[in-house]
Amino acid sequence: MQKLLKYWLCPLMVSIGITLIGNPVLAATNEELIEIEEEVVVTATRISAKESEAPGFTEVINQPELSTAKAQTLAEALSNQYGGLISSYGGYAGLASLRVDGSAAEQTLVLLNGIPVNTGCTGYGDISYLPVSSIEKLEITHGPLSSLYGANALGGVVNIFTDLTGKPTTMVKGSYGGFQTTTAELKLVRPKFGLVAGGGWSTGHRANSETQREYLLGEYAFWEDQVDYLKMHFQYYRKAGDVPGSTIFPLVGASQYEHNFALDFSGRESLRWGLAEYKLYGQSLENHYNSFDRDKHQTQVYGADVAFLLPL
Repeated sequence: MQKLLKYWLCPLMVSIGITLIGNPVLAATNEELIEIEEEVVVTATRISAKESEAPGFTEVINQPELSTAKAQTLAEALSNQYGGLISSYGGYAGLASLRVDGSAAEQTLVLLNGIPVNTGCTGYGDISYLPVSSIEKLEITHGPLSSLYGANALGGVVNIFTDLTGKPTTMVKGSYGGFQTTTAELKLVRPKFGLVAGGGWSTGHRANSETQREYLLGEYAFWEDQVDYLKMHFQYYRKAGDVPGSTIFPLVGASQYEHNFALDFSGRESLRWGLAEYKLYGQSLENHYNSFDRDKHQTQVYGADVAFLLPL
């Protein structure tokens, strides 16, 4: 009986195996599923490419992963989940910088929708402003990319993508905690435009340590399809805080505040001979410090960026 079963089962198993391996419909279906699920990244090549085709290693952090941190800003979310990436200075209205693979913050280039964040007088991008609710995903490209982005990308590049268009949504949220720390935020999403407005304040845990910050981000899509698009983004941030000084030599009446504004137009266009991606942007950052003397630092950045993908 066992010999008889082997005689019939062995050819049957071989036949089934050949059918599964050689079936072009199943093979095509699997290839299509893999193609659909593969992440498309931009940072490593400066133009859209499948993650498997991009050089080096690009790590992608999507909105659901950031949302689980229950944080208001990107710096808080990354600090909770990826503590080694973030350095924070000065508390609620202070600075927050990013580092990649142990490099200094000045060697990690921070981009917002593909455009370098204004570094001001610090030499690195401040991400303490950015609200989590405006962010679609982060691309963290490890390794030196100075040949593409310049000297500031020696350690790596962090590209932050915002998305405020889509299915109509209105969201209002707020919080209240110790030292009268209060936050509030309004988010509007529409098919062609969207915005996020919010801020917060705190009395601080010492005398002369009150802080506050506000932000407004917007997006407008002139047109958009599966390949081509033209969008406008703008960001305005303001933060202000008293400077208490040290516990031994406290400061009375010292304060500082900062304004940061950015506007850009970015698009992608299919051409007869390839694909073009372009950006036109302007940024202004102003920092004031008031104590015994009044200091003011201001930086303005304007630029354009064009990249082409040509078929070989």
